[in-house]
Amino acid sequence: MAGFLIAVGPAPLNPQNIAWINGFDPTEHYLGWVFYRYGPWTFPLGLSPDFGLDIGASIVYADTIPLLSFLFKPFTAILPNTFQYFGWWLLLCFILQATFANQLCKLFITDHLTQFIASALLVFTPIVLYRIGVHSSLVAQFIVVAALFLSFRKTQRFRSLYWITLLCVSVLIHFYLFAMALALWLVNLLDKAISQKISSSNACKELLLGISCSLFCAWQAGYFLMGGSALAAGAYGIGRMNLLAPFNASGWSYVLKPISGALAAYESFDYLGAGILLLIIVSIPLLYTQAKSVWSLINRHRLLLVLLILLTLFAITNQIEWGQHRIEVAMPAWLFMMASIMRASTRLFWPVYYVIILSVIYVIVKGLPKRVATTVLAIGLVVQIVDTSAGWLPIRQKIARDASGVDVFTQYLQAFSEPFWDAAGKHYKKVLVVPAQQPPGKIPYDWEKYASYAAKYRMGTNSAYLARVDQGKLDAFHADFEQKVAKGQFDPAALYILGPEKLLPVAMHLDPAVDLLARINGMYVLAPGWKSCTTCPQVPPEYEIHPTIPKTSKDKALDFSAKGEGKHFLVGVAAWQVVGWGWAYPEAFGVWSEGDKVKLTIPLPIEPITGLELEMRALVSPKHPQQTVEVWVNSQFQKKVILSQGQGNQIFVEIPQASTNNSAPSAPQTPKQDYVTIELRLPNKAKPKDLGIGDDTRELAIGLVGGVWR
Repeated sequence: MAGFLIAVGPAPLNPQNIAWINGFDPTEHYLGWVFYRYGPWTFPLGLSPDFGLDIGASIVYADTIPLLSFLFKPFTAILPNTFQYFGWWLLLCFILQATFANQLCKLFITDHLTQFIASALLVFTPIVLYRIGVHSSLVAQFIVVAALFLSFRKTQRFRSLYWITLLCVSVLIHFYLFAMALALWLVNLLDKAISQKISSSNACKELLLGISCSLFCAWQAGYFLMGGSALAAGAYGIGRMNLLAPFNASGWSYVLKPISGALAAYESFDYLGAGILLLIIVSIPLLYTQAKSVWSLINRHRLLLVLLILLTLFAITNQIEWGQHRIEVAMPAWLFMMASIMRASTRLFWPVYYVIILSVIYVIVKGLPKRVATTVLAIGLVVQIVDTSAGWLPIRQKIARDASGVDVFTQYLQAFSEPFWDAAGKHYKKVLVVPAQQPPGKIPYDWEKYASYAAKYRMGTNSAYLARVDQGKLDAFHADFEQKVAKGQFDPAALYILGPEKLLPVAMHLDPAVDLLARINGMYVLAPGWKSCTTCPQVPPEYEIHPTIPKTSKDKALDFSAKGEGKHFLVGVAAWQVVGWGWAYPEAFGVWSEGDKVKLTIPLPIEPITGLELEMRALVSPKHPQQTVEVWVNSQFQKKVILSQGQGNQIFVEIPQASTNNSAPSAPQTPKQDYVTIELRLPNKAKPKDLGIGDDTRELAIGLVGGVWR
């Protein structure tokens, strides 16, 4: 409790204070809990259909800590409207970390004061404090400490009960913690069976029961809602471990400076702390006098040592780094995909991390007189707490500062200031963002804003930031929306927030006498049936969107200049400052791209065509000899083109022939898509000024001039 109050402070213990919860992950955790709390009961229990609507979601992928979500959901009616359990969870993690650390130290330390100091060293570990205010579930590293305690204790009494309980609790907290506990349990079970500490039959029973209980808990938490490639989101090595990570303070020391290049990403942090490093230096000469004892300990836990080596190798990944130096080892594609399930591989080093600290304490306690050992450990603890305050003190101060202010959820709701939003929140049952989960594979644009609005009115939403997203369900959602667009029939229970590329196709098929298409508070809104609703307040006429939709024909060229009709097909003009991509304002020649991609939405001619030939300029120079253009059509990658001349470049974009569906003749036919969305991704964008071409500081790549249907 003292450790919690020192490093975190009391502010999070107020369950009605959510002002200290901010940032991508904490916002996800809290909103995930809110949607689950007010959502329907499901079976399995962990499904949360309202948070990740139509794309598949469960509380485990919102990191709400399923164990606590299950505990508090039944009391929703009596809990205050604003309620968070993450503060008390952090306190519980500190207490359990100290409890299991103490049990672990008792295995080889008899003196109570020394036990206390050694336990405190295992509490003030930077890898725990580093997660505060970011990943509440991963502060629960008491799971790892408890698994090590069960691995080292001599008696096997109640072993099955303890291990299986630990596995079930860990799978209901976080998958990575479960993976570590599972690995330590399997190795311990094998070790005890080989040494005949437990019989083969009892080992088999424990194995079957442990796996069965873990799978049942995982099923109830909603793990199996995702499958296949959805679990391998990201790439193995994103959060890899640098070989110098245990010594890289990365701002968590007043004395030790960061090691350049040793922190590849947030997940790559594995600093031991100055106090532990000091104790390592003290313990090195003692290894000679304690060699026999240490070797005996290693010999008794050979299998555990092998596991720790394997976990370290997995944490390092095939991208071996020490400081700024790097060697990459090739991996088979299938193995890489499997390993990508644990993209934050550094976390797998945590059992090794704690064994290192434990080993240092063991050598000092065994190698020095009791009073000397206690004094040395106490000095190490003071250095550890004081020096690492360079890292945890700013976190504590930020929590205290944020807790006294206005919560971010209220701030997000300020974006919905028009009266329309309150009426719409009471009229519709869900908020659907189209396209959903943009940009692909990254944190969705403004998801917190739309999710906060949906949460206020108890609406479901697909605007969710989740650890994993089922791409198959996401594709199905978009395909279903395209069918609705083609028919001009939208879900009457849904309020749509549209991306700019969807305005033209929706306007092409909209019934303006019934459905509302408007720009309200800077958001593009499609409100089905709004105009025919007698109780719904109508928006000012100037808010409505009536885009110009020129017809295209095969014999008519497209002109993207300021005077041409093609400018109406440009998506995101002057949007670069907001979203980081889009078109500049059209000029006399055409229009320049800005940022790393651009989009076009163009109605198709009624005549048969095979594709669209685009003419464009390219920002090239002797210093920058080429531009790469990746062509995507209707969200599908088509090809990559290299442009090497300043003007007169031609790119032919094949247009797939949309056809009716292949269902049975009696089934309803899907209308033909009568527009195409073209996306051009531009990885080689550059600033003309940097290339010595004038003073233009925009990030340019191509200048679109015109187009011809073929």
